[in-house]
Amino acid sequence: MNHGKECWQINIPALYSPKKKRERLIFDTKSKADAKSRQLKAAAQKFGSNLPTLSHDLHAQVVKVIRKLEPHGIRLEEAVDGYLERVQQLESSITYSELVDAVVKHKRDRGKREKYVGDVRQKGRRFLPFFGDKKICDISTLEIDEAVSNLEIAPSSKRVYRRYLRLIFNQALEWQMLDKNPVPPNKKEITERKEPSIFTPEQVQTLLHGATDELLPYYVLAVFCGIRPTEITRLSWDKVHFEEKVIRVGSSQSKTKLPRLVKINETAFAWLKKFKGKSGKIIPDSFRAKFDQNRKDTGLFSAWSSDVLRHTCATYHATLHEEYEKTAYLLGHDVATLKRYYFQPVLKTVADKFWKLRPKN
Repeated sequence: MNHGKECWQINIPALYSPKKKRERLIFDTKSKADAKSRQLKAAAQKFGSNLPTLSHDLHAQVVKVIRKLEPHGIRLEEAVDGYLERVQQLESSITYSELVDAVVKHKRDRGKREKYVGDVRQKGRRFLPFFGDKKICDISTLEIDEAVSNLEIAPSSKRVYRRYLRLIFNQALEWQMLDKNPVPPNKKEITERKEPSIFTPEQVQTLLHGATDELLPYYVLAVFCGIRPTEITRLSWDKVHFEEKVIRVGSSQSKTKLPRLVKINETAFAWLKKFKGKSGKIIPDSFRAKFDQNRKDTGLFSAWSSDVLRHTCATYHATLHEEYEKTAYLLGHDVATLKRYYFQPVLKTVADKFWKLRPKN
């Protein structure tokens, strides 16, 4: 009876239920119940007729597995398919060490600059002691976090290594070797950042007056024109147009591979004009040793920091022109990067003194 009405019910064991759990079906007429009962019996007989093809031990294993899966709502077929997919993934996967080598080769084959390729190799190989021989499909986010945490470097450097690690796994994702990247992106952190180091006008004067003709163009292009050190090493004198007072940094010289024209301002021109008519590379092959020695001779070696000449140029240029967009274009950056990493507030009188620096003769 169901709420005072006559009804018929059928109890279905979990073994014969499509839902793989016990079911109770309710019917309002006996004919409907009988029809469903005959259908279920036929299915049970068909199921039973297949059992003789299984050994007793195998049948016992099947029943045992089904019972293990029941609490999780997983069908036997789903479990088998998932397992086979996992086996296939393992068989087709490669080790982390092999992935690093493949990514490095891929970057080089695509024409990436050797410095960038070297950075990918160096940063990627730093994690070989942690999971070099492990299949990439088995490397978890937890392992990534532990490996980065165990690097004995500054927190800011750890963020750089994590970024390169994510780049390497992104390539595996692009090659369809993984379903997802185990390296999450760096969390945005608002931290107190030190002001960029710059030279005073007096320090720049000491540097320039103490430089030989081999070193002077490098200093001038960096501190007065804001050209990147790596870009200067790729430039030749035919890119310096003295008549138009511009320097063409082509795509093959530019770090961003975007060409740009850099204006030779009056201060830079005053120091560069004696080199008009020169040819070949601006920076000689023997530059590095002489560069280091010159910094020691001028007493600026200890005060030298990464990109200090570009920071100096950016600071005094932005202070003089009071247009961040103009300075950002000069540096080949955006305004946000300029303000965050390159600019240090200085007095206008100090900037004026910087731009009035001239050779002795």
